[in-house]
Amino acid sequence: MRIIASTLVAVVAMAVASSAAEAAPSWQYKYKVWMPVHWQNLAECESGSDPPNWQHDSGTYQGAFGFYTGTWDQYRLDGYPREAYQATPWQQWRVALRVARATGGIRFPWGCWRGDSHAWVRNGVSYNSTQ
Repeated sequence: MRIIASTLVAVVAMAVASSAAEAAPSWQYKYKVWMPVHWQNLAECESGSDPPNWQHDSGTYQGAFGFYTGTWDQYRLDGYPREAYQATPWQQWRVALRVARATGGIRFPWGCWRGDSHAWVRNGVSYNSTQ
């Protein structure tokens, strides 16, 4: 009986999490309206695409900001999805702000390494690493 009860609890928890993600207000996806441009640029760089790939999932790094799974687990807010790639742009940005505050902030101007193109991107300008 305990196995059935724990299985039922797990199924209900997944259904609640799934319906909560589906019920996210549409404005949470309209990041160009509310997210500062420098954060949009960072999301594009980290996810390797323009527009940002909010559903990016390499297994270890997820979401448009490239959250390490352990970092997402540590900083995500109650009620947010267990995986960063399942979160809305608003939720990902809120967690990115929490990480930035806790770790001393993200310095702007910024830079990120684009491993897929072997380029260092600084302030939106790409530099080829083979030069």
